[in-house]
Amino acid sequence: MRRFLLSGEGWPYLLVPFIPIAVVFEFAHVGAVPTFFTSTLGVIPTAALMGIDIDKTISRTFVIGGALAGVAGFMFGAAFGVSYTMGFTPGVKAFAAAVLGGIGNIRGAMLGGLLLGEAEVLISAAPFVGAKWNDVVSFLVLVLVLLVRPTGILGERLGRAA
Repeated sequence: MRRFLLSGEGWPYLLVPFIPIAVVFEFAHVGAVPTFFTSTLGVIPTAALMGIDIDKTISRTFVIGGALAGVAGFMFGAAFGVSYTMGFTPGVKAFAAAVLGGIGNIRGAMLGGLLLGEAEVLISAAPFVGAKWNDVVSFLVLVLVLLVRPTGILGERLGRAA
């Protein structure tokens, strides 16, 4: 595993993630695009009645997500090497972060990712435990939060309970 250094060859790993984040935030706050995205998040038939092309909005969202995943995969591969299984563990942890934060809630997914990341860092630094328990602790945090709040941290109930 490579060490992260701010001097020499490590500095691009610190700067490169901010470029797509800045582009997405700028794209999401300029013009009519934010209106299309936020109206499609609500009720799709209502957005269609307002004249928003739902298919184009969903396609744009998918392209943006794919581009961000491509940047993340490139950086992960550059840092840790490329193999055919390199995305499995980060993919499972990203899914766990989305479930932990609340499915369909972007802020919740970010909060879930931060919580899982902090749990992994704290367990790696704990004496007599080490980094071999990172995955166990991540999913233990997921299970404990879902026992207390089944919709995730920022998730909300949809529909009525039976």
